[in-house]
Amino acid sequence: IGVSNFTVEKLQRIIDAGLTVPAVNQVELHPYLQQDDLLAFCKKHNIFLTAYCPLGRPGSPRSVGTMEDPTIKKIAEKHGKSPAQVLLSWGVQRGYAVIPKSVTPARLMSNIDIIELDNEDMAAIQQIGIGRADRTCNPATMWGPASACF
Repeated sequence: IGVSNFTVEKLQRIIDAGLTVPAVNQVELHPYLQQDDLLAFCKKHNIFLTAYCPLGRPGSPRSVGTMEDPTIKKIAEKHGKSPAQVLLSWGVQRGYAVIPKSVTPARLMSNIDIIELDNEDMAAIQQIGIGRADRTCNPATMWGPASACF
């Protein structure tokens, strides 16, 4: 069973009720919306996270700008990679799946060409998210509050 956009509180309600614990929770995750508490909770309860919008939705009016972030660009230049490859690498290294939108074979190949970021890179990316919670897709405004469903 998989769920999408479930918070720690919603997942805890499932666990407390003795229901089947989801295998996967698909949520928006990127450096400007790191969701550290949710990631830790899911790891603790063996719920695998899948990140949609891991690039921050570039090219969209709702883009949060992670691809243009100076820190991301600097790390990309350091490794000879694109900002997208750095963002995807960061997500995979944090222990979750990333599902960027891709339609061209070249973009698909680029997306799988991720790298191992060093501790300095990981810390720098972690820093750019402190105090931020920038969403490209807010389920509450797009589909209504979760309390209406659960």
